[in-house]
Amino acid sequence: MKSRINILFLIGMGLMFLFRILTKIPDLPETVFGFDTPKLLKILFGLIFIIASLIIYRKPKKSAP
Repeated sequence: MKSRINILFLIGMGLMFLFRILTKIPDLPETVFGFDTPKLLKILFGLIFIIASLIIYRKPKKSAP
């Protein structure tokens, strides 16, 4: 079983790679709702990371038998 910090690290790395992949897509619009697309993606991925970390750390630890 992986510890919580390992899971959080994997989520962070996965979001970072997904951000880099999505910013390289040539067909993305330059602006969405008045924001630059990379800035909007940073905000979105930041919120996903914060919510995921809160969910991970609010789960009760499984006690060892």
